[in-house]
Order: sequence, then C-alpha cells, then structure tokens
Amino acid sequence: MGDMESLPRRMSVSSAVDWLCSRYGGDRARRLARLEQQKARRARSRKRFTFWAAVAAQLEAGSRAATVPCGDPDGAGDGRRPAVEIMI
Repeated sequence: MGDMESLPRRMSVSSAVDWLCSRYGGDRARRLARLEQQKARRARSRKRFTFWAAVAAQLEAGSRAATVPCGDPDGAGDGRRPAVEIMI
C-alpha cells in the first residue's frame, strides 16, 4: 500500500482519522486502519498497534454514531463531495 506511506509521521489519532476520511472515505479508511493494525501486529510494534487500534476504533465509533460516515455529505462513503449545493 504505497499511499499509506505518505501519511505524515507523529500524527494524532484524530488527525489521522480526518486525513484518512478526507483522502479515502469512510469504508476504505476503516479497511486501511485495520490493515495497518495487522501490519503493526506482525511487526511486533506495540506503539504502532495501539495507534492504529485507536484510529480504527474512532472510525468505527464515528460510523455508528453518524448516519453519514466520515462527514461525506452525499453518504457515498468514498470521499467524494457534491459539485454544487443549492439552497432555496
């Protein structure tokens, strides 16, 4: 996964959640967080595992609490934004 290598180092959990949601959307962000958690487990890195577990938990909690995952206004879950919002 080459894109995950562009994740800035020393990022807080909430910043990582926002970055993943804006870049990948809700479903894929959750999948990537779980994948990174598994990679950290295989690497036996307790710090990385704890970090990605917290990111995955926050993504899961956000998806259950909100009807629209990761703040996607159209609810597509893929990070797309509507072109124009018309208010009457």
